[in-house]
Amino acid sequence: EYAAYLARLLKLPVMTTGGYGQTPEDSEGYAAAWDLEQEGLEKVLVEATSRNTLENAYNAKALAQENGFA
Repeated sequence: EYAAYLARLLKLPVMTTGGYGQTPEDSEGYAAAWDLEQEGLEKVLVEATSRNTLENAYNAKALAQENGFA
């Protein structure tokens, strides 16, 4: 809830991250994005393919760059 509030207030993009279990769609990243979308955010970037923290950092940076945020 608070993340959605801040994103709207500050007009900032939001990215959720978190590796996956059985599939990327079962990831913490997708679960967090779903929660934010339920709070009314329309565009949430999701990084859900990483298998460890280092991959997460690289993938999140690449996703931010691809979307013009870095």
